[in-house]
Amino acid sequence: MLNIFLIKSKKNDELLDNKQTSLLNEISFASQNKDVSSKKPKRGETRHYLPATKEWLNSIYTYNVNYMKSLAITDNVVNKIIKSYFFLRLVYMKNIFKGMSKRQRLLSVNRIFVSKAEMKHTNNKVIITLYTYNKEKNYFIRKLISLRYVLIFKNNYLNLINLKRKSILKNIHKVSFLIYNILKKKDLLKNYESNKQVFNALIKRNELVKGEKHEKLFEKFNDNIQWKTFEKQFFSTPQLAEQEKKEFTGSPAPAGAGPRLGEASPIIINVLQNYVKELYIYYLKKSLAVMSRKEMLYLYYNQILSLNNYKFNKSFISNKGLGLVSLISKIYNKKVEFNIVDLKSSHLNSDIFSDSISTKLNDRKKRVLRVLKKALSLVRLMPSHLLHKNISNSINEDNIEKIGLSFIKNKSINGVRLEASGRLTRRLTASRSISKLKYIGNLRNISSYNNKISSVMLRGHVKSNIQYTNINSKTPNGAYGLKVWVSSY
Repeated sequence: MLNIFLIKSKKNDELLDNKQTSLLNEISFASQNKDVSSKKPKRGETRHYLPATKEWLNSIYTYNVNYMKSLAITDNVVNKIIKSYFFLRLVYMKNIFKGMSKRQRLLSVNRIFVSKAEMKHTNNKVIITLYTYNKEKNYFIRKLISLRYVLIFKNNYLNLINLKRKSILKNIHKVSFLIYNILKKKDLLKNYESNKQVFNALIKRNELVKGEKHEKLFEKFNDNIQWKTFEKQFFSTPQLAEQEKKEFTGSPAPAGAGPRLGEASPIIINVLQNYVKELYIYYLKKSLAVMSRKEMLYLYYNQILSLNNYKFNKSFISNKGLGLVSLISKIYNKKVEFNIVDLKSSHLNSDIFSDSISTKLNDRKKRVLRVLKKALSLVRLMPSHLLHKNISNSINEDNIEKIGLSFIKNKSINGVRLEASGRLTRRLTASRSISKLKYIGNLRNISSYNNKISSVMLRGHVKSNIQYTNINSKTPNGAYGLKVWVSSY
């Protein structure tokens, strides 16, 4: 028995010696070709790790196990409080503006979109990171720009109209002279309607009434005022009355009894002066009414913008008893600190992008493919020739900023994918489920693909370069789901 064990041990020693010699030969060969192997890409080496809050939306370290049991429920409550805080609106002014219905407010995209809160818990503090897209601010700034002349001419508006009135009165003689020549060539009675249209055209051409918006106002005023008095005064002169009688009776005209239009010229001027004065008074009243309404609109938009700015104000958020910080600190029994990141476009965050699309899909009148196509048309992808561009490592004043930015990962979008499925048909009876898919770009991890290294996986199945959001909502027809993938590089 002992001899058998000795023989086996000798054989094992021989095998170990052979393996050791082969390993030493491989190591020596690798050391000789060290420069060649270093140039080859190292597979399996990860490139970039995201922070823990990006993986789980919560980073917590606690000794109390019971504190973690209720964490999922408290996080949902906190997210609802944050969204309702940024969704605050002013009470609409009565008797001036018509308030929006609840359905219109819910379907409106002109609001502040907020992502899910990324929380980092410490022993005595909670750090909350929020991504926001302020569509409400951009919308009302454009409204204020369209009403900027109200602020500029608020004090000088009446003087401006008075100046226009002087220029109008100067042009009255020119207008009356043109009408006089027209009436001289054409028959007054037969072509009365055409002359009326010519007069309207002359008034508009000389900027007595300006713009297409006041065309209906002019026509309404023109039908009611001076044409009857103009007709009576103009045809009340004896020469024109005699001419009128002659044309209807067909009797020969006596010598020297023709119409003296030179005498009728001051009558035309007087009628036109009265016409323009009454038109000016009426137009002034209407313009002042429009002016006062636009001034109230300007003040109202300013109030909305001031409330919008106050929502992001540090003193307003951290107000004791009423602020957002005090409410959330009561829930967590810790200090709360906010980091708010304002995004320039909605597609930079998948939560915000999905929220904006779902508000459009909640309206039954909207078609699914149109909404998805319009959403993808807003996405701006990075050009493909810039994705593979290498920045030189030479540090100088010109490219030091570019080199610093090149080390930041996931800063540009290279693909978006949208998928909507559920009761999204427009018909109310016998509605069926449909599924629609639209995408732009690709979801590939470009950094790992170019460098031929494996990409980092979040939660074991999600790529590190992709933001993924899956939300559910409902319409009058039924429920639907929306999935959004946003790939960055």
